[in-house]
Amino acid sequence: MRLLGGSTLPPTPKRLMEDRSPPSTEFHRALLVAHYQDLRNQLKERQGGGDICWKASVALCRYCTEFPVDRAFYQAGLDCKDAGNINMAFFFLNRYLDIADAIDDPENAAIDGSDFLETDIPSPYDLDLPENHYSTEAQVEDIRDWVLGWSMDANVQQKMDSRSCDSCKADIYAGSLTCPKCNHKHEPCAVTGYPVLKRNRVECSNCQVSANRDDWNTYVGMFKSCPWCTVPQNAQY
Repeated sequence: MRLLGGSTLPPTPKRLMEDRSPPSTEFHRALLVAHYQDLRNQLKERQGGGDICWKASVALCRYCTEFPVDRAFYQAGLDCKDAGNINMAFFFLNRYLDIADAIDDPENAAIDGSDFLETDIPSPYDLDLPENHYSTEAQVEDIRDWVLGWSMDANVQQKMDSRSCDSCKADIYAGSLTCPKCNHKHEPCAVTGYPVLKRNRVECSNCQVSANRDDWNTYVGMFKSCPWCTVPQNAQY
């Protein structure tokens, strides 16, 4: 199958980001959702992947206009919890509960949107709520118990991970592709969807898709191939 520009390979995230036309933007988002969901499923089947599984799930919340928002936050929160990243699990599962309550009673929905202001995660008020829950009532109640317990645990920071912007050095949300302070933009890592940081950047020798070195090496160590074009690849140091 031939895609954009007559290529026989899927266009890379960098190439799609360069085309700002509405059809390309829409295709770009749908392609990335499919890619990261498939990658997450691969990692779940292998029951491994270290940090790359929860990062891919967290990155998918950036694209929750493309699939049910409750599913996005539910998967991100559980994958963070399973990986032991309780700070991030608290954030995403707490927001998931807000969304679940809003699905049950949309007229009285009260979701604090302030945490999303300086991220590239869409505000919940800009999204259409699903008509039905992604999870069961029992699963929702289990999550309520976890979140309540974490809220009383002094060791749990009730905020998202942060990092320094590569350009202006401001402290920003770790998963954001665009700095809210200086508008500096990053490519999404082909393995996780997190921003590719210049000090850690590596490329596939075949399709030139970019990734963060540690995440690339983890993925290649498991699957022996590029996550984008599937051509055999080696770790990079």
